[in-house]
Amino acid sequence: TNRREFIAATGAVIAALSNLSACAKRDGANDVHALLAEIAEDILSDYPENATTLGIDTGARAGLKARLTDRSAAGQAAIAERVAGRLERMRAIDVAGLDEATQLDLDVVRTAHETAAEGFKFPYGAVALLDQNWNWRNAPYVVAQNTGAFLEIPNILVEQHTVATREDADAYLARLEAYAGTLDGETGCLNSAAAQGVIAPDFVLDKTLAQLRMARSGIVETWPMIASFTKKTAALQGDYTRQAAKVTVEKIVPAMSRQIAELEAHRKRATADAGVWKLPDGEAYYAWTLRAATTTTMTPDEINDRGRAERAALQSEMDAILKEQGL
Repeated sequence: TNRREFIAATGAVIAALSNLSACAKRDGANDVHALLAEIAEDILSDYPENATTLGIDTGARAGLKARLTDRSAAGQAAIAERVAGRLERMRAIDVAGLDEATQLDLDVVRTAHETAAEGFKFPYGAVALLDQNWNWRNAPYVVAQNTGAFLEIPNILVEQHTVATREDADAYLARLEAYAGTLDGETGCLNSAAAQGVIAPDFVLDKTLAQLRMARSGIVETWPMIASFTKKTAALQGDYTRQAAKVTVEKIVPAMSRQIAELEAHRKRATADAGVWKLPDGEAYYAWTLRAATTTTMTPDEINDRGRAERAALQSEMDAILKEQGL
């Protein structure tokens, strides 16, 4: 399975499993489907933004619409513990006699958990798990120019959080409150990472700080996530814009300022070194991110050797073609 197929499968699996009923095709599959459906609900609880992305944050799952993933160190540790527990249950399943489709569903979910469990062993970085929004998000730095709550949460609120009722609007406000906590959770992780010498390259920090400062600037009522909320609540009674702006000014802006201050401290210590070889246990981290991004079992050296061999073969083929043209 290549990375694209794997990511497509994870999204399909979490969507399908979250709505499974008892419909086993063969003996034993029913129990597996029930377990996978339970796991899907657990994943949605850990990553409630997924429910919004999939359009299933309604009914029994309506409470997920008011929540965000806990990105604090304690929150991530709790998720890691639950990942380990679910993985143990899946590994205990006897796959003999299961139909091919059930085995595939189990393999996809188990593999995703195995990959995440490996990633959680590193005391730094961000780890993704069957995540509709951030399957690509395995990264050594929890905040950078292309990752972090300051980029991701406003985008979800603007583009994916629907508002049709007062409950939906209240959930939006609750997520604004949670957004501030998410920023502070990341800032705590950044502080811990810096203590381990895990600091993004200077050029990455320069871009990240510029983006954060821009995101924090201007009149909050004109921020996309507030302006969008104003439009979404136009047909509802209540001064939702004022409430959203109040949360933003009193909680989100200060949290962003704390994150900026933390990254400014990182910038004073940063170098231009970009490779993860500079990080604690960097060689093992590189090997893990390679598996997480591609699902390959090849080692980094094997991939490098194969790349060199393929380049040599292509150059040889090109040389023969060019010589035929008199070049």
